[in-house]
Amino acid sequence: MQETSWALEIAKIFPTTIISLGVGYIAYMQWKTAHTKVIIDLFDKRLAIYEAVLEAVTLSNIDDGTGKQLQKSHSMLFRARSDATFLFGEDVASIITEIIKCVSLQRRNERRLDRDLTEDARERLANELELSANRQDKLARDFQTMCLPFMQIITKKIRSPAEWVRDKNAARWRYADEVQLRQRRE
Repeated sequence: MQETSWALEIAKIFPTTIISLGVGYIAYMQWKTAHTKVIIDLFDKRLAIYEAVLEAVTLSNIDDGTGKQLQKSHSMLFRARSDATFLFGEDVASIITEIIKCVSLQRRNERRLDRDLTEDARERLANELELSANRQDKLARDFQTMCLPFMQIITKKIRSPAEWVRDKNAARWRYADEVQLRQRRE
């Protein structure tokens, strides 16, 4: 009788163990999916800021003279800077701040050019506009370079238990092959 009760107890343990392993595997795979989703969401938010800044720079470079595109560019850059502080860090946000300064200078000088000015004043403002545009282009390239590491989706390869066993088995076979090769050489 004593042996039957031990066998019965062991038989009771197997189903619960198998079920708990299955539940653990499902929980692990759900965590893996949620983790990947968070990484992709972060990438999407960063990409939106990246595209907004580049669109704002493009708008400011092709202004039609009314100033509306410069104004739109200015507001897009302000929104992007506040978001970039949290998603990219201070370095990228400071570059956006410098781009905002260039666009502000461009807006101010374009409004001044509409006034009646002397030829020397117009030439000086035109030179300032050109320098500001060149600086803005350089800052846009720096912005792209600084954002590049953030714009890659790098997910850590989290292997499932089956993949882990397969990799370990392959490593075991490679080791066995190396041992056999060494033995043949000796």
